Amino acid sequence: MIGSANFPENELLAEVYALALQKKGVKVTTKLNIGAREVYYPQVEKGAISIIPEYNGTLLTVEVDKTSAAKTTAAVDAALAAKLPSTLTVLNAAPAQDSDSITVTAATAAKDHLKTIADLKPYASGMVLGGPPEFKTRSDGIAGLKATYGLTFKSFDPLDTSGPITLSALTSGKVQAADVFTTTPQIVSDKLVSLSDPKGLSEATNVRSMPSG
Repeated sequence: MIGSANFPENELLAEVYALALQKKGVKVTTKLNIGAREVYYPQVEKGAISIIPEYNGTLLTVEVDKTSAAKTTAAVDAALAAKLPSTLTVLNAAPAQDSDSITVTAATAAKDHLKTIADLKPYASGMVLGGPPEFKTRSDGIAGLKATYGLTFKSFDPLDTSGPITLSALTSGKVQAADVFTTTPQIVSDKLVSLSDPKGLSEATNVRSMPSG
């Protein structure tokens, strides 16, 4: 059983793994759009899901070691090797990464001269931040933005996972900043601005698969 998280890129990766295994003669079933990591990881742990596409840094800090300060691919991989339960493994990391980013419209970036997350400091208190519900409690979400950058937003609007609801809320002005994955095509097509992260709030998020058993 190959599973996926609840956003299109992860579903696509799961389908790629499924097709590759089927080409090798392996009988495959899929269970896509399961939910956030907090939902699917326990299913992988107990063996209900055999393989799932993962992102090494987020896997580490959300489920394996929430206190980890590892940021680089090498450091994250070492921490996973040391802390991952013996029933699970991760395959070699791909060079490709898909990271969380605090993203604003081009108009907001120009108006407030925003290039980095740190530049939000004078404005965050008047902004609504949007993102998936779990962003409110994750270490690289609301708590991390406050601890690392001193940012306290006016409020947080729980939306979807870097999907159409989040993007519509951002471009319509319902939220003034949002958690958007860096591989999201609308960053280019809608001329959005992903603010850089000079203090390294987000860890390396190389794509890889995680088999159980």
